[in-house]
Amino acid sequence: KKMPEFGACLEHIQNGRMPIHITGMTGSQKSHFIYSLCKATDKKCLIITYDEQEAGRISNDLSFLFCREAVVFKNREYIFYDVDAANHAGEHSRLLALSKLMQDAPVVTTCEAASHFTLPPHIFKENLFTLIPGDTLDIDSFLKRLVYMGYRRTSQVESVGQFAVRGSIIDVFSPFHDNPVRIDLFDDEIDSLREFECTSQISLNNVETYCICPSREILYNEDKALEISRAIRLMKNENLMSDAEKFAENRYFSSVDKYMPFIYEDLYTIFDYIDDNTLVFLDEAKIVSESMKISAKQQGEI
Repeated sequence: KKMPEFGACLEHIQNGRMPIHITGMTGSQKSHFIYSLCKATDKKCLIITYDEQEAGRISNDLSFLFCREAVVFKNREYIFYDVDAANHAGEHSRLLALSKLMQDAPVVTTCEAASHFTLPPHIFKENLFTLIPGDTLDIDSFLKRLVYMGYRRTSQVESVGQFAVRGSIIDVFSPFHDNPVRIDLFDDEIDSLREFECTSQISLNNVETYCICPSREILYNEDKALEISRAIRLMKNENLMSDAEKFAENRYFSSVDKYMPFIYEDLYTIFDYIDDNTLVFLDEAKIVSESMKISAKQQGEI
């Protein structure tokens, strides 16, 4: 903080004179500079770098400096064809990063990942809520909401994005947490919340809160599903009729990505999650800038 260069950068930020071009730093020096600026300005940060390896390195540095996890917003794998079992781990990781960014945690990403389309911020915020013991829970509405948010009902919760119901107990595994939660109800009131281990199903500890966030980047309700189903049928394309049936049944399927422009009026990226209290850092700005142009062009062709 005693460095005159740091003081000059801080003054520019406080007076809104940006962007700022900073040179002469390498490796962990950049991470320490980012950390110091965020602490001095009381702002959160989004760092955009040129590849996933560098994103991981910066994330590790910032996790140590901030004494809290700095998450990586990873590439989105678009699926335009039907597969038997699509892996949603990457999607859950992206949703976690978005929720952390909204809650002031440092987030690191790459040019490519930053240009990939995601869930609109207003829909994300509408479906981000916290369970607290003592709260009243309308069970039917809660279960329907979980289905809308992309959660899949199973007999036993074994992975992220699943929920199960057994009498007055509801198990849910939110992408926001490392473990699922067991909601113990007394009538319509949350009596207790306990995290548990997936493999053994044994309770670990009671928790005071548990955050539920969307489990998919593409969400649609019954009305939107029927609207898209009718639109597909009007195309009279035999190859798409099975998709029309899936939408008519109001269920999610692996190749739904190709209908994103029909589901959302506008397409959004992580940049739409940035507010006035966010500092955006471009690591190796020239490389990042050129890569962003290429990635943006590729997204436009999807």
